[in-house]
Amino acid sequence: MINQNPIIEKIIKEINSRQKFILGTHVFPDGDNLGSIIAMHLLLTRMGKSTYLYCETPIPKIYSWLPGIENLTVDLPTEMPSDFDTLITLDSGDINRLGPKFISWLEDSMLIINIDHHITNTGYGDINWVDSTYSAVGEQVFEITKALGMEVALDMAIALFTAIYTDTGRFSYSNTNARTLHYASELVDLGVNPNMVFRRVYAGRSLATLNMEREALNTLTYDPEMNLAYIYLTSEMVERSGAEIEDSEGIIEHVATFGESIKNLIFFKETVPGEIKVSIRTKGQWDASKIAMLFGGGGHPQAGGYSMRGSMDEVISLSIEIIRKEGQKGRLNITINTGRGQ
Repeated sequence: MINQNPIIEKIIKEINSRQKFILGTHVFPDGDNLGSIIAMHLLLTRMGKSTYLYCETPIPKIYSWLPGIENLTVDLPTEMPSDFDTLITLDSGDINRLGPKFISWLEDSMLIINIDHHITNTGYGDINWVDSTYSAVGEQVFEITKALGMEVALDMAIALFTAIYTDTGRFSYSNTNARTLHYASELVDLGVNPNMVFRRVYAGRSLATLNMEREALNTLTYDPEMNLAYIYLTSEMVERSGAEIEDSEGIIEHVATFGESIKNLIFFKETVPGEIKVSIRTKGQWDASKIAMLFGGGGHPQAGGYSMRGSMDEVISLSIEIIRKEGQKGRLNITINTGRGQ
């Protein structure tokens, strides 16, 4: 058991008093939101609760092995929102990150529990546990499980470890702290094999994914004045590679490991024709969340993102123009030390 804070107590009270939950998470999923939603599903199921797991876009193949992932669906419930007691959102800084289809289905009357670690979270829940000192939402779900006094079986431990392991960049990002490593150690004690998680996530990519990464790397453009590099992927490039757009998860992190001279990195990818998802990584000069917020997005000081409609050329041109102007005015610089990373 851990010392409960008042927000955890509120969450536990609602979990205990309610029966039918829908669990939602952000589009274009990564290891943290997938590990967190699976772990929350396993927790609630073992408490005798009913759960419906929703993510609007497909799961990257590198996470298809996760125990319990088969319960996650891209299909909206056939029931009405009023048939559910509660929506728990995980790792989603804005309710709209759950996707337009879900937002159209959702009704205002549903209780929303918002569990997140993004500093730009809009506080859209009826209960908001938003704390940017956590390296991953998986840590928060782990604390809820501990506070409930529930056993963490191996499948849940694997999901939680994957959430923490991936959102800290294999414990290499600046968001890695003593709590992160302590929780990871506990999960290993419960039977998680870190090498297995590494091999499944980072060493199990297909040749098609490698071809797609090569396509993106061939677009690398660098501006030494801004210490800014960007890469992009169009729908045509993805199709030519033989991969799927969801397989692009991790490309920006790979590129970010090269060269200290690249302080700021942006990845533009066309998810569907005319819709561009933009990911940002920084190394301490600019605040990625401030960049993302210029375009209606959000994130952390060193990792953020947003979406824009338009052609690839239009989105890149407009983005770079605005970022350049704001950067020259000093409005993008990191001004606070949150202890947070990716």
